[in-house]
Amino acid sequence: MEKANLSYLKKLAAGDLDFEEKIIVFIKLEFPQEKKRYQKHFESKEFTKAAADVHKIKHKISVLDLKKNHNLATQHEQNLKNSNTDLASEFDAVLEGMTAFINQL
Repeated sequence: MEKANLSYLKKLAAGDLDFEEKIIVFIKLEFPQEKKRYQKHFESKEFTKAAADVHKIKHKISVLDLKKNHNLATQHEQNLKNSNTDLASEFDAVLEGMTAFINQL
């Protein structure tokens, strides 16, 4: 599985440490809420809403430089729009990996 890192964020920030810190704080605040919302919608079989949640989470996936996981999330988002949950367990593993990484920041 792909490992989250801050290399894309550092490239984006171009040495601006205040910018980096603001983005990290933003991720630490928003990601847990987005993850919880996704899980709630998924468990209640509100797949259209869950797809919208995945779309929001994809931005954090990008910032954490998870290119392969971004592709998985994109496919999962499309699948959910068709009530297809085939990639749910793989996406859950991505969320758990992100959670572990974010918790250590």
